[in-house]
Formats: sequence, C-alpha cells, structure tokens
Amino acid sequence: MEAELKGCRLSSEKFSKAFYSCPVMMTITEPETGRMLEVNDSFCTTLELNLWVHPEKRDDFIKMTDSREKSRSMELEIRGKIGNILVGLFFTETLTLDNKKYILSTIIDIAKQKETD
Repeated sequence: MEAELKGCRLSSEKFSKAFYSCPVMMTITEPETGRMLEVNDSFCTTLELNLWVHPEKRDDFIKMTDSREKSRSMELEIRGKIGNILVGLFFTETLTLDNKKYILSTIIDIAKQKETD
C-alpha cells in the first residue's frame, strides 16, 4: 500500500511539473460549465480567462472533444491578454479524475503562421 501511495505521489508530481512548466498554453476544464480548474503559466501570460472570441464556438469545441476521432484538433480565434485576437490550434484529451470528466487542452498560437499563408 505504501509503495502504491508513493507511486501515485510521484506520478502526480510529474504531471504537475510537466503541466505548469510547459511552454505551450494548457488548461484543465469542466466540459459542462466551461470553468477552468487549472491553467499553466504560459496560459496566464498569454490569454484572457474569457478567451472565446466567438463563445458559440465553445460548443463545437466540446463536441470535438467528445468525438471518438483520433485527431482532436481545432483552430479557434481566442482573446490575448492585451485584447488582441490570436488563432489558437487546440488539441484536446479527455481526463477522468475521481469519476468526473475533464478536458485537458493544449493551445498553440498559430496567428503568425496564418498571416504568412
């Protein structure tokens, strides 16, 4: 039992370090409410908490997350920290913690790449 508990703590610590130190924006969200439970440092320095430029697109995002497709990515316009509009490429994965479903999102700002296209 003690070894199992130590393994869980180590796993939790690894996830926490990877999540918070990742240079790519990340968030853990409740799908039903859209409430962000965790955001990493990259998210905090780049995006507004009210990130949806088109709030109705959040429903499409949730549907994509619920789909069984192997590739779960979507381009969405999002609001930057200074009010600027960015184009985010969202990648999602569903997490289950304590029998509750959450969405882990990784967001890459591709606005500069879109400008050159």
